[in-house]
Amino acid sequence: MEEIAMIGARRMLSFCFRAIIFCNVVYIVYYLFSGRKTVINENYSRYTDERYLVNTPGCIIENIEVYSPEIKKLLYKVDPISCTDKPHLAYTTEVGGKTLLSLNTTAFSAYSYLTIECCYKKVERNPTGPKPDDNLIFSECIPFTETVEINVEVIKVKCSTAFLTVYENVYAIFKPPREVPNKNYPNVLLIGIDGVSASNFIRTMPKTHDLLKASGWVNLKGYNKVEDNTFPNVIAVIAGAKFSYHEGYFSDKCNPYDSNKLESCNFLWKTFKKANYTTALGEDTPKIGTFNSNKAGFVAAPTDYYFRPYFIVADQLPAKYLCLKSYCTGPEKTGNRMLNLITGFLSAIDNRTPGFGLFWMNTFSHEDVNCPSSMDDEFVIFFKKLVRKGYMENSIIIFFSDHGFRFGKIRLTPTGWVEERLPFIYIWIPEKFRKSHAEEYKNLVKNTEKLTSNYDLYMTLQHVLALSSANFHEQPADGCSGCRSLFRSIPSERTCSEAGIPEHYCTCSKYETIDKNTPNSRKLAEFFLEQLNSKIRSYGHAAEGCASFSLEGIAHVKRLVVRPGLEENYLIRVVTNPEANFEATVKVTYDVKETMLLKEINRLDRYAPTSYCANGDVRMYCYCKSVLKKITNIFCNNKYCFI
Repeated sequence: MEEIAMIGARRMLSFCFRAIIFCNVVYIVYYLFSGRKTVINENYSRYTDERYLVNTPGCIIENIEVYSPEIKKLLYKVDPISCTDKPHLAYTTEVGGKTLLSLNTTAFSAYSYLTIECCYKKVERNPTGPKPDDNLIFSECIPFTETVEINVEVIKVKCSTAFLTVYENVYAIFKPPREVPNKNYPNVLLIGIDGVSASNFIRTMPKTHDLLKASGWVNLKGYNKVEDNTFPNVIAVIAGAKFSYHEGYFSDKCNPYDSNKLESCNFLWKTFKKANYTTALGEDTPKIGTFNSNKAGFVAAPTDYYFRPYFIVADQLPAKYLCLKSYCTGPEKTGNRMLNLITGFLSAIDNRTPGFGLFWMNTFSHEDVNCPSSMDDEFVIFFKKLVRKGYMENSIIIFFSDHGFRFGKIRLTPTGWVEERLPFIYIWIPEKFRKSHAEEYKNLVKNTEKLTSNYDLYMTLQHVLALSSANFHEQPADGCSGCRSLFRSIPSERTCSEAGIPEHYCTCSKYETIDKNTPNSRKLAEFFLEQLNSKIRSYGHAAEGCASFSLEGIAHVKRLVVRPGLEENYLIRVVTNPEANFEATVKVTYDVKETMLLKEINRLDRYAPTSYCANGDVRMYCYCKSVLKKITNIFCNNKYCFI
């Protein structure tokens, strides 16, 4: 019986091993045919002519080499893919304040020589559903053959023959807002791309970078993130609020896990709405939305134009994938959908009201550090279109990211450590604003070579209103009471703590590399893992499928002396079993006795595939105890491993 059981176990292991090989082959083939190219020949020295990004008494940030040897070998250009080679079968037009939906009947023959019939569904949010931000109401599909007027915000069009559907697409409808007295206030737009560092923006989107530089955009060279991932960095910008995963800290009025409290958060779109602005909010990847991924989401639509329903429907269309994301949803690039919504928003409010909008993109940047290169040409076209239509003459635009790339081989390099903390940010100030507020603009330019943070951006956006209206006064950021508008002079003595940046993410700090093989380094690593396992257990039921980590190896240990002889911070990166990469700051004090305190934690490997069994924020720490790992554990000296 034991022999039969052993044979059965071996067969199961053999099957699992073949399955692993098959999955890896599929993954490799996918990458070979997903647009990957060799690195473009560049003049590598053209971006490294300055020694420092910031060189002030309070902070020194050395300029990293954009095409350093350790990075250069990991770079390649991702070519875009075509979503369709056929014309659209339906289109919308704005006529006399009305939105009309029409058919492009001349294009029917490109899809089929059979009879094609089309219909559209009205799409609306369901505020009484269990998750209003996810629940939609669809009408019956209404047939149409001629032009019809549309009076809802989102519609889905489907065209079919008697045998199959030949065309599907989703359309956003912009109902013109009412005209307001202060319609000449400047528009304020925040256009974000997830996970793109200042250096990687230059590498992957060089044409866009060169266009912005030649056009007079202001680049904040010392803009340092304040937390790990998207949500805390974005909420610091649009609400001035602090959110810390490690500390379990968030402003009670901004609790993202309670939809009612999230509703009461002091978002800037509320502030601008009170000033007669028309507001907009959109994210192109609804499954990982900033306010929805492991978060409660909104009950009521937070802004006048809310594009989540639009992208939920778009996400249900047939997709073409690039860089592990749905690069095409239906016949359009998902990123282009967002760019078109921005121009649609500006068109709808033009000469009627000022606008405030946050537009966030993930599809071409979240999964692959090189993938933004596939959208470089599209952004050049987009910004040139804004100029051509005159929208930039009265628009302040923040084009930025939340952080650099947080996973993978680039992140594990010394350059990647710095890049993760320095997202790109470019600010467009229209000419008439520069002239009417010359001193403020002069301060902004001077501040480009000083340490700045998300909270400063929050204060800046308020300052725009204060400069436009004598009745508005800025409120301090909850997460950084001493932070200030970029239109005001920032002191050269400023440190990370004064900018609301935790030590763990501060790029001003100069660490000393110490021997990772000493008993003290081992003690630090084991303390960290003990605290990490304890933290995972504290999530209770949500983490019951997660394995405990043990130490496999120490990648590096770095020391920062905070108070000589009294306090030191250690930045330590470990490889664990089950296999994961973690980096953390351990604070050590020597007042009476040696005391260790775990500060921030980062997970540096892509954890989504291994944390599927967990719920909520514990996923970033979790490694699921799968059946395969339980079986292979017998043959791996009591370690979780693949054989």
